[in-house]
Amino acid sequence: MISELESQEDFRRLFTIFNEIWGAETLSELISSLQNTKCALAKSDTNEVVGYVFYDQDERGFTEITDFGIDPNFRGLGYGADLIVFVCAISTEVRLSVKEDNMAARQLYEKIGFKEIQRIENYYGVGFDGLRMEWKKEV
Repeated sequence: MISELESQEDFRRLFTIFNEIWGAETLSELISSLQNTKCALAKSDTNEVVGYVFYDQDERGFTEITDFGIDPNFRGLGYGADLIVFVCAISTEVRLSVKEDNMAARQLYEKIGFKEIQRIENYYGVGFDGLRMEWKKEV
């Protein structure tokens, strides 16, 4: 199930997952950059938040996924695909960045229809290259 932030418990779980994936320093940076960013949550059958996607979208439907994460205990169960497909369904074009060596994420994006459009050296720090990927709605 995909939903918006609906309760204090949703916020608590969101930040727990984010902190587990990225750490407290990155969490602080994220909070300061969320002014116009939208968020969708993946929830389990028991209504527990198990993942999130942050995205910016303009009036034409162009969307930039700015962050995406799934609780490690719930990876491989389709929640990530559900979130990315949700964003694609409300967009005309979607772009995102991914670590070049994050094969699980790259395979997920490619399965959904994303194509690599650019490789950026040291995008995630020295020695950690990034890929820009893009999905476009078929017309």
